[in-house]
Amino acid sequence: MSKEIRVNQKHLTFDNRIFIEKSLDNGMSFKDISKHLCKDPTTISKEVKKHRQLKERNTFVSFNNCLFRTTCIKRNICQRPELCKKYCKSCDYCNKRCSSFVSLKCILLSHAPFVCNSCIKKSNCRVDKYYYKSITANRRYKSLLVSSREGINITEKQILSVRNLDLARKVKYKPRKVKRQELKEHSWCEGRTYADSLVFLAENPRPG
Repeated sequence: MSKEIRVNQKHLTFDNRIFIEKSLDNGMSFKDISKHLCKDPTTISKEVKKHRQLKERNTFVSFNNCLFRTTCIKRNICQRPELCKKYCKSCDYCNKRCSSFVSLKCILLSHAPFVCNSCIKKSNCRVDKYYYKSITANRRYKSLLVSSREGINITEKQILSVRNLDLARKVKYKPRKVKRQELKEHSWCEGRTYADSLVFLAENPRPG
């Protein structure tokens, strides 16, 4: 944990997420964002990685997303040599059937900031992109918060089907011994019970 930051243990709010989005758009680092929000940089990093949103590449503009598309010389993956004479890299059938296919990914997404918000090449980039959007991130956070507080959705039939072997710790314990308590002497109650009081009232009615 960074020693420069007085950590605020509260959860990130929607306003915090709006600030994170705007800061990422401006190319601000996680460390600078964390200083402003009084959070640890790892908190910001986890928030961005967990709630970033995928925007798939435009397959109409660039259908071939293979890492080896510029050097590939394969032909006839479709096994129709009489109909197709071109290289497989120029056909959209290649990515779906080629055993050597490796999806092309941006290496910049493997380290901070893990998103394309401030990337200057994003308009011309032909690979999948990730963006951090405050509205989407806050919606996902609330959804996860609600689901984590719900009970287990299990029917009575499923409960009864659980066996001892399904309970990892139960088979290790022996049944508890129940100590039988000896009946104590209650001779002092003789003639003082509720039934005795009813008999007494019947024999000795109060004067009207």
